[in-house]
Amino acid sequence: MSRSKPAKSAARSRTPFVTPLLAAVAAAIAAWLHRGALATFFTTDDLILFERARGIAEYPATLWRVIPGRLWFQGLIPFFSTNPGPWHAASLFLHAAATALVVAWARRMGASRAAAFLAALLFGTAARARTAVWPVSGAGELLATLLLLVTLLALTDEGRDERRARLSKIVAGLAQGIAMFCKETVALAPLVAWLAPPPGAARRVPWVPLALGAAMWAYVAITRGSTGSLSGDAYALGVGPHVLNHLLTYVIWSSDFLHLFGAVAPPLTGAQSALAAALLVSLAFAAWKSGSRAAQAGLWLWLLLLLPVLPLRNAVYDHYLYAPRLGWALAVAALLDRAVRGAAVGAAAPAWRATAARSVAAVVALLHVVTALFFLAAAEGSRIESVGLPRDTFLRKIEVARNAAVSLEGALRPEDRSVVIYEAAEGGQVLSVREGDVVSGEAGGPSVRQRLLGSVLDQGRGLRALFPRLESVRIGTSVEPADRDGALFVANSDGRLIPCGRGPEGHLEVARLWESVGLAASAKLHLAQASALHPGLESLALEGESAP
Repeated sequence: MSRSKPAKSAARSRTPFVTPLLAAVAAAIAAWLHRGALATFFTTDDLILFERARGIAEYPATLWRVIPGRLWFQGLIPFFSTNPGPWHAASLFLHAAATALVVAWARRMGASRAAAFLAALLFGTAARARTAVWPVSGAGELLATLLLLVTLLALTDEGRDERRARLSKIVAGLAQGIAMFCKETVALAPLVAWLAPPPGAARRVPWVPLALGAAMWAYVAITRGSTGSLSGDAYALGVGPHVLNHLLTYVIWSSDFLHLFGAVAPPLTGAQSALAAALLVSLAFAAWKSGSRAAQAGLWLWLLLLLPVLPLRNAVYDHYLYAPRLGWALAVAALLDRAVRGAAVGAAAPAWRATAARSVAAVVALLHVVTALFFLAAAEGSRIESVGLPRDTFLRKIEVARNAAVSLEGALRPEDRSVVIYEAAEGGQVLSVREGDVVSGEAGGPSVRQRLLGSVLDQGRGLRALFPRLESVRIGTSVEPADRDGALFVANSDGRLIPCGRGPEGHLEVARLWESVGLAASAKLHLAQASALHPGLESLALEGESAP
């Protein structure tokens, strides 16, 4: 006995660094896979938040998501301005930090190192997580998830003495309280510490974190109708078949570890619904039967994080799955590890089983990362030939915003304070919100299609946020009196802005450009409308046509 104790002590002294190393490696791989974020521009939601930070648009009178919606932007814009790189680097750092904490929480829940590392990679390198990691406005998802993991780690810290236990409770309360101002959907998540405590730990109800979550939800309910923040179709609530449809959709997306179901979207087919139901029941039964506390905690966390969004009628989005995905990833990783290792653990487990478990985890992780790379490459490479834009709606909006901003920056003069962007009424591009395509004209219902440029640039206000010296930016198909002194542009089909000049000559150039691409009706209408601002303009156009 006296000889074995020093050996154990020495072994333990050599291993404390393994878990932090695994966490660092998982974080680095997650950041590397999503490195494409560093080269992207801003989304529409990003531009809207910049508008508020610049004072172009008013902030809603609410504390709802005040940290990512206001404080994050107000605090960083003096340092980052509207340079995309630093903003995306900050988001990438938050994602990497959350990935690292998944390893720590998985280990706290009794998962092996192989299972913890696999869970972190399944979470951190999910290609569909790009809708939360790549936009600057995804900071709410990232911050809330990071703070939630801090909360869970604090709640599961037994502590060696009363002082440490008290400190853990304080940390849990503070982290959860701050998280409530980032994303209120994490309100129920601390309950997982009671539903599935770490192996050997007593069940304790996390009263303070849960009370903070209840307080935030009460505030949201009371102020919902007055702030305007929660109005509109995106936050329409209801109980009906859509709740089950949303749940099963998230099951398929959560289970898509090889990135095979990118096209699956609600409403699900009968076969897809049956598959999702079978997956959910099988995973729940396996977690209960195995006795794996890590698997049980992961599955509970997935459900607790999804429950608040399931009643939303029209909101089945990838970014809502960002935080829940870590729970599903842990459940699958823990169950896979248990299946390979067998019921015996520690000294009773054969050494070959541990080696096999690590090998299986490495293979699954490799397949997940490789297929994620293929998924991202396919999203970038699939383009609409007619306009040269990505078919992927998420990337398309980013590219249109970038094209408009870059082309406008190259054409603006220092004295320009007003910009007018004309779209031809007969040839303007319309964004298909659900079908993932671009169509011409005004086909389709307004609920599923929007004008591309105006929708992406928030009717021009997004450009004012990027170029603060501009006092007005208008996007339209008609000439208005306020256009007299503006710098005139024509919008290309991919969002690039073609400078046309100013005054009568600018309007003539607009008409010439449209005439040259076969939009004669729009050219004629534009000249007629511009003649109200500049009398004799149509005569000048006729003279130009008759000139040799």
